[in-house]
Amino acid sequence: MIKIFKILVLAGVIIGSIGIASYKIRASDRIENLALEDYKAGQSQSSKNMIFKKDQHGLKSSNLSSLEKNKDGLKLSDFSLPIYDMTETKDILSSDGKNISKLLKSTDKKLWFMMNENEPEGIVVVNNVNPIKMGGKNRSKDLMKIYKDIKNNVKSEEDIKYFEFEGQGIFVISHNNIDEIYLSVGASKVLDMEAGKKISSKEFMSQMKKYISNLQ
Repeated sequence: MIKIFKILVLAGVIIGSIGIASYKIRASDRIENLALEDYKAGQSQSSKNMIFKKDQHGLKSSNLSSLEKNKDGLKLSDFSLPIYDMTETKDILSSDGKNISKLLKSTDKKLWFMMNENEPEGIVVVNNVNPIKMGGKNRSKDLMKIYKDIKNNVKSEEDIKYFEFEGQGIFVISHNNIDEIYLSVGASKVLDMEAGKKISSKEFMSQMKKYISNLQ
């Protein structure tokens, strides 16, 4: 009886170990992790090429080790931002501008930050199937600063929505059914509005309508 019990326990341990190993494999194979590893490999190769080209000018090999160490230290942030899309242009133009969040629709895209310890060094954007874009050190720092500034002003991080207009990042937070808008540096240049500061939903929508109308 004892022998049978030992066999059952051993079988349970083996099955549990297989389950844990399988989970680790699945986690490492997630799209965002694969995208990060591809980015790191590409940056490492670029660094080697740069060192090779400049070696004749006296650039020390220790610089290469430093660059590779920085890239190898990159990890994904412990959170991601779901990326929303704006509704069709006709709905934007007919909107009264009170609630931007009602004009947003969910997607399968997410934005992760590439972190070097506590500092963002780029972004990774993926959907459920493929990596979409990687890199953008300055952009990552801009978006992270805005995110940190506004997340303390909401009851739940689910109240924060992120979308892109003309490829540039915009945050929306809701307070008692009232939306506030925060523009990244890139979005502020597109819409000619202030970056990183609270903008009313109506003011933002008015400027967006002007931008769209000028394109038509």
